[in-house]
Amino acid sequence: MIGVIPSPSHDPQKLASQFSELRSFFSHRTIGHCSREQYAGGQCVRKYYYANVEAKANCHPLTPEKLALGFDRFPHRGQAVDFGDLPTEEDVLSVAAAWVLDPRFKNKTYPSSAGCLYAL
Repeated sequence: MIGVIPSPSHDPQKLASQFSELRSFFSHRTIGHCSREQYAGGQCVRKYYYANVEAKANCHPLTPEKLALGFDRFPHRGQAVDFGDLPTEEDVLSVAAAWVLDPRFKNKTYPSSAGCLYAL
């Protein structure tokens, strides 16, 4: 399983075919963009992209990890926005920690199959 921290212009789907599992995370707190994607066997199994006070993509069911983190409270595509429950950079870091690797370095051990790729 590989976690990807992409650059804003990076397309994680291109990398997904190279790994059995790939999870991508992106956050830009200044402009309020965040995304998280999960791929298995080269296919997208979960995608959420939020930008400019709007959910741009919300595909496939929430994962158990996201449900446990309360991510069902975030706006869905085409849904009116409740400004009290918008995704933040901390939410992206929390799902990264639950899915593959903790970018905050709170966890100290990981399975040998886990890795992280910073795509520039």
